[in-house]
Amino acid sequence: MKRINYSGISKEFFKKNFKIFSSEGKFILLVIPTSKIYSIDKPTEDFIMKIRSSSSVENAIKELLNNYEENEIKEILNEIKQVVKIAKDIKPEYKGEITINSLSLFISQSCNLSCIYCYGNKGTYNESNVKFMNFTTAKAAVDFLIKKRDPKNKHIAIVFFGGEPLLNKKLIFKIVKYTNKKCAENNLIPHYSISTNCTLIHGDKQLIDLIRENNFSLCISIDGPPQIHNVNRPFKNEKGSYREVQKGINYLHEEKIHRLRARATYVIGNGHLRDIVFHLNKMGFDRVYVEEVSNLTDKRFSDITNFNYLESEYNKLFSEYKKNILNKKTYAFKVSYFDEILRMIHKGGVKFYYCGAGRTFLSVSSKGEFYPCHRFVGNEDMKVGNVFTGLNEEKLREFINRICVSNRKSCLKCWVRFLCAGGCAYENFVESGSIDGLDILNCIKRRFLLRKFILLYSSLPKEIKDNL
Repeated sequence: MKRINYSGISKEFFKKNFKIFSSEGKFILLVIPTSKIYSIDKPTEDFIMKIRSSSSVENAIKELLNNYEENEIKEILNEIKQVVKIAKDIKPEYKGEITINSLSLFISQSCNLSCIYCYGNKGTYNESNVKFMNFTTAKAAVDFLIKKRDPKNKHIAIVFFGGEPLLNKKLIFKIVKYTNKKCAENNLIPHYSISTNCTLIHGDKQLIDLIRENNFSLCISIDGPPQIHNVNRPFKNEKGSYREVQKGINYLHEEKIHRLRARATYVIGNGHLRDIVFHLNKMGFDRVYVEEVSNLTDKRFSDITNFNYLESEYNKLFSEYKKNILNKKTYAFKVSYFDEILRMIHKGGVKFYYCGAGRTFLSVSSKGEFYPCHRFVGNEDMKVGNVFTGLNEEKLREFINRICVSNRKSCLKCWVRFLCAGGCAYENFVESGSIDGLDILNCIKRRFLLRKFILLYSSLPKEIKDNL
């Protein structure tokens, strides 16, 4: 034992930072602080499990020496020490400086649809007295963005959001013209996108020209085939909106507009996830995002029986996705959330924050008020300033520090903490009453999906991994 140096190895570190999966006789190690995946042999698996279960590291090594040679133990120890050293060096990336390179502008807090799950109170976000942003407010927002951007980054981004932003279409033209002028003066590169229900696009050649000339990306809300979509996303007169959405999408394709993303919301019991994704893939989108209605707007999700049903839906969707990945048809069946998980596992690295809310982007309400993200708009407690009076950096910095997964006691022992980063702050807030609380069922879902993807990734041939 004297010849085996196990300094720097602790039982607590192993329990907190190593997760082992087994599949078909193979062992996969997830090093939690780095999100790195390793294929390990049986002796290494024995070593890790023995350290975790024994009363001390010394006793664990004594027991291991009954089955393994001393040199074998030393070799495993040296490899583990390298992994531990890298893991201990990982620190949160945020250092307190706030720079904003993207704004989501609520140019319309009004909507022509009446979606059954809308978290924004039919697009008003509880601010029905101000339906549309004016040009003065929009200009102040753009000026703020240019001033507050990261000086090392020449790219800025503006998302036109709502409600339905195309209800205030004229303002989009004015903002783009003004932003292009300011970017030219400051040697910056602007990027534009619209999040739209696509019911107001068909036949609008002027809008198409703006989109094409400024290389817009479009995120289109569509929930699948007409029998699903029309139930979820009717007009205010209760008439289904699918036909108008389809006309808009077809028109975009006819005009050769690219960079089209679909964003579907899945309501438990209304169709099947796999059918929704198949349908949206056939419509020619570059990316397809599908998220289930959360317990924020549909309490059926809070019921564990329905969550088990959702798990079954994800299993079917995952099986189809896996089949296409293994057949190297990576673009035949697009599920962007699944793609992102695989790439994240492939690249390794650590997520300290679920998204860029408050750190790299902010949302601006129609009245010009700042919020950490679009989902908090209308919540007075989450307001962090105004385009005219400035940003409340102290309040925003507190928000950022609280949502950092390293500062969240409820996440510190969870093995997915650096892959999911604690989940959406807004969903946690609504479910638990705190931005650093937990949305328990979403936690269960993430662990379920990440385990499946870690096992999938470990089984992929190198040539497929290299193309992720």
